[in-house]
Parts: sequence; C-alpha cells; structure tokens
Amino acid sequence: MSDPRLLVPPDEVKAALGGDVASDPSWDLILPDVVEDVSDAMIDYCGRELVGSGEEEARRFDVDRELVRERELELGDLGDSAGMVVNVYDRLTDTLLQTVPSSLAVLLPRNRLPWEPYGTLWLLPGDASSARLATSQVIEVVSDKWGFPSVPPRVRRLAIFQVRAWIARDPAIFSRVYDPLQDRILKPDDLEPTVKRGLQRLRVPNVA
Repeated sequence: MSDPRLLVPPDEVKAALGGDVASDPSWDLILPDVVEDVSDAMIDYCGRELVGSGEEEARRFDVDRELVRERELELGDLGDSAGMVVNVYDRLTDTLLQTVPSSLAVLLPRNRLPWEPYGTLWLLPGDASSARLATSQVIEVVSDKWGFPSVPPRVRRLAIFQVRAWIARDPAIFSRVYDPLQDRILKPDDLEPTVKRGLQRLRVPNVA
C-alpha cells in the first residue's frame, strides 16, 4: 500500500526520471525518502491537505457572528461528503444540541474538478432548532475524507520536477550522502522557483 502522504508514487517518479535512477536498484531504497521530502516540502509550502490520511477525524469550529449571519463555515479541505456528520454543541457544557440533517448541510463548491476538494459548509435554515445558530455554540464536522480527493495532475508533475531538480545537482554525490536517518541534506524551503510558481494558486494566502 502506498504512503498516503506522498504526492506521487516513487515508481511513477522512477519511470519519469529514467536513466540511472530507473536502472540502478540502489535508487529503490533512496527514492521513496526523496519523494517523501519533496511531498512534505510542497504540502508545507501550500498549507493545504493535498493528500489526506483516510482516518476519521472530528474537527470543531467556533460559531462566530459572521457564521451566524452568513451560515457558511470554512472547512479547509474535504474530499467527499460520504459519511460526513455535522453536530452542534454548546461551547461551555459540551452538550450535543443537534445533529444537522444531511439535507441541510450543503458542501461548496457544487461544481468542481475531480481533484478539487470542498472548502465550505453551507448550513441551510430548516426547522426552528436548526435555524438558531449562536456564538455560544461549536460546530463539529466528522469525516474520514479530509484532504483533496486526489492529487491534482499538475502537482504530481511538479513533484516529479522537484525530485529531478534535487537529484540532478549531482546524482553520484546525492546517492552517496543522502541518509533519511540522519539530518536531511535537503530542507523544506529548498523548492525550485518553478515549483513555487506552480503551487501559487493552491497556496493558502497566510502561509509564511
């Protein structure tokens, strides 16, 4: 089973790079760690869940005045609505006030590309209880679909480009000194300018 944290499978990278990387078996031990470093660096740069863990997680969001007024909750990245449960709790007592009917919990955008995640939960006013959101409440969203539904094709290509850039500086030296058990010789901020430009549209604006 492939590592869910990787943006692109090492075998795909190996095939794309070709040459010594494809023909030398020693790269089979090195390449997965290089791809992991590249994936971590790109994910950290974007500040987005480009890949999800696949594990169920309950995330809580405070209800503020804007949410009471607009009824739109910024979720982050959610790949699918399947199995999603939305609960409303009292902030002070942690008492469950209601489970929002699925018909009143609409994920946006409604029209999206296959790889594009939902980012907003629109809570439709329904019966009397569901219509009363208050700043004394917390909304809990439970799902095992956090993250992008799939890695965007452009991101996969950029990950391969970045691996090639790191290795191409000197393949012989790289394969000899790269040791994932020691201090990494490659740092998360060492992304190529081309990769940074390619990720810009996906990047969260306030990521440092």
